[in-house]
Amino acid sequence: MAKRLCCGFRGKIYYTDVNEKEGIMVGQKVDVTESAVEAVMERLCWMAESKKPFDGKAEIEINGFKLSIDGTGNPRFMEKYGELKE
Repeated sequence: MAKRLCCGFRGKIYYTDVNEKEGIMVGQKVDVTESAVEAVMERLCWMAESKKPFDGKAEIEINGFKLSIDGTGNPRFMEKYGELKE
């Protein structure tokens, strides 16, 4: 058994032991949904901030799924991390 992040069938993300032979969650489940989503958003924001040239967008691919952020619609994000205007 190994501790893993798992997604329950109702969309909650848990940190729990997984029976690797059967692929099921066993034992105590700790709900980390909010923390996991925040961590992914922080990663995407950091990628968007550090992108050269800055365009306020970032994208990562995980297991064939693409996650993207477009901060151009958020004036505070663009003002804080965008190119300085002269």
